[in-house]
Amino acid sequence: MFPSTKNRLIPSSFSKQSDKIPLHAMSQPGLAPAGLSDTLYNTLSDWRKRVSSEIQKPAFIVASNALLESISRNRPRTRAELLAVSGLGPAKVEQYGNAILQITTDSKWDGLVHTAAVAVSQHPKLPEAAAQGTVPADNPLLVELKKWRLNLSREKEVKAYRIASNALLEAIVHRRPQTHADLHVISGYGTAKMEFSDAILRMTRDSKWDSLAPWSSEAAMASCPAPAGGTFAPPIGAVSNNACPLLADLKRWRKTKSGEDQKPAFMIAPEPALEEIARKRPSTLSQLAAIRGLDANQVKQSGKDLLELIEYHTQLSSLKRPAHQNVCAEPPASKASRPHEPLAMSLSSSQAASVHDALRQQAAREARYQPTPDAVGMTLTSRPLTAEQQHVVDEAMAGSSIFFTGSAGVGKSLVLRAVVAALRRRYPSEGAVQVCAPTGIAAILVEGFTVHKFAGCGLAKGSAGGLAAHIQKSPKALQRWLDTTVLVIDEVSMLEGLFFSKLEEVARILRNNNRPFGGIQLVLCGDFFQLPPVAQWQGQPDFIFRTPAWRSCVRVMIELTQVHRQSDQNFVRMLNEVRRGQLSEATFFEFRRHCSQPLPPVDGVLPSMLYTHNADVDRENEVHLRNLSGEETVFRATDQGPRDAIQELDKICPAPAALRLKPGAQVVVVWNMGDNIVNGTRGVVVGYKTLCPEELASMV
Repeated sequence: MFPSTKNRLIPSSFSKQSDKIPLHAMSQPGLAPAGLSDTLYNTLSDWRKRVSSEIQKPAFIVASNALLESISRNRPRTRAELLAVSGLGPAKVEQYGNAILQITTDSKWDGLVHTAAVAVSQHPKLPEAAAQGTVPADNPLLVELKKWRLNLSREKEVKAYRIASNALLEAIVHRRPQTHADLHVISGYGTAKMEFSDAILRMTRDSKWDSLAPWSSEAAMASCPAPAGGTFAPPIGAVSNNACPLLADLKRWRKTKSGEDQKPAFMIAPEPALEEIARKRPSTLSQLAAIRGLDANQVKQSGKDLLELIEYHTQLSSLKRPAHQNVCAEPPASKASRPHEPLAMSLSSSQAASVHDALRQQAAREARYQPTPDAVGMTLTSRPLTAEQQHVVDEAMAGSSIFFTGSAGVGKSLVLRAVVAALRRRYPSEGAVQVCAPTGIAAILVEGFTVHKFAGCGLAKGSAGGLAAHIQKSPKALQRWLDTTVLVIDEVSMLEGLFFSKLEEVARILRNNNRPFGGIQLVLCGDFFQLPPVAQWQGQPDFIFRTPAWRSCVRVMIELTQVHRQSDQNFVRMLNEVRRGQLSEATFFEFRRHCSQPLPPVDGVLPSMLYTHNADVDRENEVHLRNLSGEETVFRATDQGPRDAIQELDKICPAPAALRLKPGAQVVVVWNMGDNIVNGTRGVVVGYKTLCPEELASMV
């Protein structure tokens, strides 16, 4: 339950979204700005009226009221000071600068004390900048930045605002960035302005500004005492990772994409933009384009990824709860508030974080990912994923190129099917999610291609450039590379390192994309303690994790540790020792004690006999089948598809096209059918019965 909340309005004068307090708001209604009546402001107003009459244009074309107020307030005495006035660009200074300076430099204004300044001072300790909501126009750093902008605009023969707007320069003064990273997180500073970064940083790093008190709207508000009757409620702005799981995943996505694109994270999406996305949760590209800090190019490149991630979290968080309880969302509007006045809740940050953590855990329990056969066309079990298994799915859905591993029985196959199902729902177009494996049998088990078949490069002999040229001659193979968004590879331990490196380079060539693996997301699964890579060329084959291609592509590695196939933890420990080749003395003697004696049949199932060649296996099975009494029944496979594909299937499929059985025949399962009947399970035929899929699932 949420504690009771009380919404309160932030005074509009100090609203985070208010740009400034108009000076005339401090004076009596209907009068000229306080302290400027019949003085400098009116003199400037009379000058503006004369000029507008001469050029026969409205007065605001010459100068707005706000601009005249700013000139009156700052009273510039030089051309440089005039350029520093907010809203007065180089064009107006060129056109009207001499006339304005002739007015402002008149000595008759020297004794004037602005009533506006008095009004500000009457509010205890309220900085003038906080009242205005902007950087003071006489800020030395702002003046220098405007000088630089003017000189550069003349050099490039462009308007000054094309170099940098006044708002951007003020934002630079706010932050006084010291690094390129600091600079690029400033809203409005896009990649097009990167050419100016060095010049700006030379100015902002100058030690002569160290003596200046840092100016920021937050610091100004913090220094203001509370108005009568209460304290300031901080606006709901930044969203913490703990308070919003969407923001955490957005940052993780940005980190992954930053590595893939080989760009700094702030160039993928600035921090304030991610926070606004987490609050507003846009559902269309147009809504995404309205997020401050995201330019059109970023929306074009990453918009689809962002929307899919938002949709994923929206589904995950689909609990029915009051709107105000979603601390991650944009605060609701109040009838009594202005549109720009955010609401604050009297809920402490620690309370909000703990409440949201509880809601997130409940959402995860209720919205636990349940794989469905329809999504993949694979046989799936009904067992829900464990937390560590779900973590693999979450990483894959966040766009990470991942490798997950684990010993036998931890559910690698189940997780792989769950990942493929989720990805195919996200990328429904044909060929977007490709599933393959190094060998034919492994490819059949995942219902995919062999890696060589997917690549279309034959035995992959020759250079990556030569392989790419060969693939480009095959329209189908080339299109397969271009259509692929995610490449899933099972039994990756058998993939040879040099071959993987060639594939990575081929992907970049064919897709004309220099990101790792040409921008394709990789989902790799396997156990390097099991089958090693097969040598395709002379020399010892190398594991793929030793290659530079692996280090550039794989961003997340997860090991599944919870074994589901065996419940005896002591036996699991012994198996893991064998897996690592590090047997303890106790394990060695335990296995020796059991392996040195003949095994009796269990429920009619005879001990398995291992052979090195399939011909020996077939001969042994034929002898046992012939010795059984009873009628032989033949079960013939029904295959659909191109003839050449069926012929290829017959060569590598472990299940024969015609299966001959008798009661009492020894059989082995070559497919994971359920939690208790998996690939390798032994059994004996006791009879035959036709079952519908639902009955089969209930029995398994």
